[in-house]
Amino acid sequence: MDKYEYKLKTEQMLELMEDGAYSRAAELADSIDWRRVRNTTMLMNVSDIYEKSRDYHRQIFSYRKS
Repeated sequence: MDKYEYKLKTEQMLELMEDGAYSRAAELADSIDWRRVRNTTMLMNVSDIYEKSRDYHRQIFSYRKS
């Protein structure tokens, strides 16, 4: 995934998060390789998305990464 595609996906994911569509935001988050992301704010947002969608296993992974 290049930077442009990453930016598009994260923008869509954050919009869905603001609208309260956490399950759709989590589906979008699943398509991103979070091991390469260093932005702690983004990782915390992803952790919140997984928490709201009750996917605790992925939440722990993204929290540990940050």
